[in-house]
Amino acid sequence: MTEGGWPTAKAGYPSVSEEIQRDYIVRAFLNYLVTDQVKAYEYYNYKNDGTDDRYYDIFWGITDNDGRPKLAYGAVNQLMTTLDKARYIGTWDTTDPDVAVHVFLNGGEPVLVAWKKVDHKDNPAVKPPVSTITLPFDAAEVRVKDINGAEVPVTTANGGVQLVVSGSPVYLTGVSPQFVFQAATKLLQGKQQSAASKLNALKTPQNTAQIEADLAELNRIETQLEAAAGSVNQAAGLEQGIKDIYTIMVQIANQLKNGSLERAPGYVALEALYNMAESASVALSYALGGLSANNLDYASAVQALTTSFNVKKGDYSVMPISTAAVLRTNRYGRLAEASKARGSYAESYTYNLLGREFAHAASAIVESESATFIGVLANVVPTQANGEAGYANTLTLSLVNNTEVAQQVQVKLKVPNGWSPPKLLLQRRL
Repeated sequence: MTEGGWPTAKAGYPSVSEEIQRDYIVRAFLNYLVTDQVKAYEYYNYKNDGTDDRYYDIFWGITDNDGRPKLAYGAVNQLMTTLDKARYIGTWDTTDPDVAVHVFLNGGEPVLVAWKKVDHKDNPAVKPPVSTITLPFDAAEVRVKDINGAEVPVTTANGGVQLVVSGSPVYLTGVSPQFVFQAATKLLQGKQQSAASKLNALKTPQNTAQIEADLAELNRIETQLEAAAGSVNQAAGLEQGIKDIYTIMVQIANQLKNGSLERAPGYVALEALYNMAESASVALSYALGGLSANNLDYASAVQALTTSFNVKKGDYSVMPISTAAVLRTNRYGRLAEASKARGSYAESYTYNLLGREFAHAASAIVESESATFIGVLANVVPTQANGEAGYANTLTLSLVNNTEVAQQVQVKLKVPNGWSPPKLLLQRRL
């Protein structure tokens, strides 16, 4: 996501106050941190582009034109220092749909962030700007900081931590391990439901039995992960669950290869399963806290995958799904090395596991995807033209062979339904 922001001019939509800008920017970063489909978010922009506050389009910055910090500046700094190494581990349902509670693992330590989903245009009589929630863990080790990093007194109720939440997120540390695993379980349940809905969308009369078998296995894995999170030996069960997710990914990739599943929605289902394994891996890292130095053994599996992918793709073809899978696998290897180098052995162990085990699923994905040849490029001008029956238009076609050998090319004209059948315009070697 690029160029998201809120200006603070005195006039013009969508200008807001500095307080609202601060809250919205921090919440935007947090919302994208918990969204699988968003890998990066760039706020627009750092500094105002002018001083005339009648024009909203020059007032997006978190500082003014001279570099004076707005309220958002300190809040963004607090967010970036509190969650500088954040991995999303879990969520919590307060039974209030307008309250968000998310847990991140930051450098091995859990950080809970909570806020109320309010908009500056809400009617406070209809939607109150604050809510009170109680979190079910002991307050003894808990510290609370507001959006700016200022300490907030910890209050208790019914044996838990009581929070008054508003549109300004607050940060909690000292969260109990039991609560962290409960939040992780809640997140994994959501990931399982997402993957199940994607698998259900693949059903046809011909493949219903096989999809039902995939769904049954997925339900078994989620139950296993939930049991692992609540056991005394969380790490072993979470690790096995991750391996089992990759096994079902191999099965689905094989089904895509043999044509029993539709390709595009089938790859969407694989992505949902990939996200589920990623979420389980964060819980595994937490369960492995305190691990001593580990050995890395991902390299041979990753190298074998990369080699087979390069051979199949060649120099003049594309395989976008497989490319993403191979890049992700290699990324796991780099993260395993980097984590080990800085002494984060639990993370290193987890990334090594992901690299080694996901390589098998990625290999099946490579086998399932056809390589699309792009060695010959075509360009047509004009790209748009008006036409009238009985009058001719001229289109100029250019073909460029980027390969080192001659290529046989066919060019056909595709016309709207109801027109004369398409004709072969050109067939030659380049």
